Amino acid sequence: MRRLPVLIFVTALILAGCAQPLAAGEQIVSLGPNGGLALRVPAGWTMDKRETPDDLLVTLTFGPEVGDEFTVLLTPIWPELGADPDFGSPTSVYRIVAAAAQDVAADAAEAELEVREFDGGGVGYYFWATDRDLVGKSRIPPGEYLHLTQGAIMVGDLLCTFTVLTNDRPSGIIDAAMMMLRTAVHRTGA
Repeated sequence: MRRLPVLIFVTALILAGCAQPLAAGEQIVSLGPNGGLALRVPAGWTMDKRETPDDLLVTLTFGPEVGDEFTVLLTPIWPELGADPDFGSPTSVYRIVAAAAQDVAADAAEAELEVREFDGGGVGYYFWATDRDLVGKSRIPPGEYLHLTQGAIMVGDLLCTFTVLTNDRPSGIIDAAMMMLRTAVHRTGA
């Protein structure tokens, strides 16, 4: 989706970087003093880690080794960066995702965007949207996506906001991204 807004913190954080192919299995992404995020990254996906200049936030961008058939964005946010006193509660996570759905609704083909609860994993919610300007086009321009799946899930003490951009729904990519999020682990300590 080209015009649909992405969850706060995500697109504004994308800086230049090089994606590297990953082997299937657990990958641990360092979050500095906030520990690490262990992810089961699907085989054939690349990962690019980008940090804000002040090292406060990290955004992970996943994609295929070749082409642009999908993009997955993931930004872990730790409690000290959360503005709400109820950071990480089901109500707080729902409120964040519902606000994102409301922002996206104006450009979506769907009359209403339903916020759904994650099955399994941590406390989390997500929604789907279709870019109404791309509906019915026989060819989606490069770098644009017809479908967006967006939400947030608690992984330990981390609030992980995510966006999955694809041109197919249902999609094995969406399923794989959701499984990666459900099985993510926040590793703390040394």
